[in-house]
Amino acid sequence: LRSDVQADMASAGGAARLKNGDDEGVRMCVRDLKRADSGKYRCVLVDEDQEEIRAGLGGDLSKRAETGEICEGSLLHIKAAQYHVDRNICVVSAGEVVPNVKQENTQVKPEPFDKPKDATPVKEEPMQVKTEQSTPVKAEVSPASAAAKSGKEYAGGSPQQKDTIVKVGSSMSRRVQPLQALNPYNNQWTVKVRVVSKEPMRHIVTKKEQVEVPVFSMEAVDEDGTAIRITAWRDVAEKYYPLMEVDKVYYISRGALKAADRRYSNTGNLYEMTLNSTATVEECIDADASKMQKAYHFIPIDKLSAYNGLRTVVDVLGIVTTVGPVGSIKRKSTMEELIRRDVTLLDRTGKTINLTLWGELATHEGAMLEKLEYPLLAVSGVRVSDYNGVSISTITKTTLQINPVEEPHAEELKQWFADEGKTLLVEGRTTEAGEGLSSRRASLSGAAGNAEYETLSDLGLEETPASKEKPHYHTIKLTVAAIKPDQPMWYLACPEPGVNNKVVEDNGRYWCEATQKHYDNFNRRYVVSMKALDSTGDGWLSVFDQQATEILGVTADELAQLRDKADGSYERKIKQACWKEYVVRLSVRTDEYQDILRKRCMVTRCTPVDFQAESKRLLGLIQKFTT
Repeated sequence: LRSDVQADMASAGGAARLKNGDDEGVRMCVRDLKRADSGKYRCVLVDEDQEEIRAGLGGDLSKRAETGEICEGSLLHIKAAQYHVDRNICVVSAGEVVPNVKQENTQVKPEPFDKPKDATPVKEEPMQVKTEQSTPVKAEVSPASAAAKSGKEYAGGSPQQKDTIVKVGSSMSRRVQPLQALNPYNNQWTVKVRVVSKEPMRHIVTKKEQVEVPVFSMEAVDEDGTAIRITAWRDVAEKYYPLMEVDKVYYISRGALKAADRRYSNTGNLYEMTLNSTATVEECIDADASKMQKAYHFIPIDKLSAYNGLRTVVDVLGIVTTVGPVGSIKRKSTMEELIRRDVTLLDRTGKTINLTLWGELATHEGAMLEKLEYPLLAVSGVRVSDYNGVSISTITKTTLQINPVEEPHAEELKQWFADEGKTLLVEGRTTEAGEGLSSRRASLSGAAGNAEYETLSDLGLEETPASKEKPHYHTIKLTVAAIKPDQPMWYLACPEPGVNNKVVEDNGRYWCEATQKHYDNFNRRYVVSMKALDSTGDGWLSVFDQQATEILGVTADELAQLRDKADGSYERKIKQACWKEYVVRLSVRTDEYQDILRKRCMVTRCTPVDFQAESKRLLGLIQKFTT
């Protein structure tokens, strides 16, 4: 290998020339060489300016790639090519490999395309790598891994090693795009981001293959304060989980972008990123991470009750007034001991709220808060619950910042606390954010304190969310008025525990698409339409298996046996379920069916009314309105 010839080999503006039909004499470096299902080879061609173009190898070039004559890092002298605008790909039909350029089995380090001849080579250093158990391991960076692919591609470089990330300096010349400018229609980008939080590695079972695969997610932010959620699956997750660390800065290129799933992403970004096999990651060793801070979107404490029941997370800024001791509880499902600590926050609304810290946040950050007097706390990504009316708690991706310096709202809150807030606190004139609000857990058991339920007429007045948005939730006391006995009351479901997908009959057996298996039997699961009413109106509700079993008093299989008897017991059982009162939790959203928009109300929880507790609730309301 002659490392001194490569810098001048690739053509300047080669990608643009190929797109314009000027293919004669263009020299491009081969990258990401892969064999397609058709047997032909595809790759990415890179010119001297690091501009890229997708390419397919036609003619005998694919055969030469099969034999290894054309390989990763080869310099291709193109003689004939055609660019297809509609497919955004250049088909190379004739060309020659420039000799003595492709990488061979040698320890000579290849030079990058854009490195000047008189540039000082980058010094390679040993690198600390953490395993999933956070055990430090030293990994020496070999000459091959130093030539790994990245936004700064090396001609003749070898693929990135599985358990290392190349370290580079921020001074090297490269074009970096802001996160706000990314979109799924362009994958030729490089971003520079700081990891602000990383969730633990999880293993989930896929629906289609029914195999367990590793996955982890993290949140990263660029210099503009724009955040994005990044997820890695399978082998890529196992590769990058021990290597990418919180508060370190990385260059990331060629990841996949898709619309953000609002159920899991609270970054405010329209898109989220997936690290796939073509993505490259490099650690920026001299970046100023202090300039890369996530932009907060603080919710005042007195407004947090509006987020009860929503599958979203919020940011909160407050003065820490009390810090409780460390405690623990046991998770029922796994009997795992969970460490927790309660902290009270106060903001300018004069309201306080309880924040529960879990895990390391309870032990580490909680201990730091104990030592400080009225510190300021910025919390990003907390879940709102209805415990004690309203409260907040941390989750795996929550980040805390104690006494944030560069947050403009922090100084305003500090000044308010010094001028007014501390006096309110000492004199006991602050109020809890959950005061006067009922816990939904209590309301669903019929003991809602002095709170009022919502009504069916309230559902008609609100603007219903679209089908792709989060539904609205309502707690209502209602009466089941009618259940049509001639409707399809159930569907045939997969008999495997935890799999509720539909099965279809296939030659006397039952096929489940989700598990890709045949079964000899099935389970019936309810999907029932019921008419309900209260004092303000009526409406039709969709009720599923667990809730319908509560209302009807029998399982779907048992009700099917009654119907098969044809002695009237089926109709009597359905009639017995009517004119009974329940406290239900409704999920309301708009569905589109045959181009017609309709409101759909689904019962997600159902409990018979506890008349003793309900009487106490009504007496409390009477007392409230008469005083």
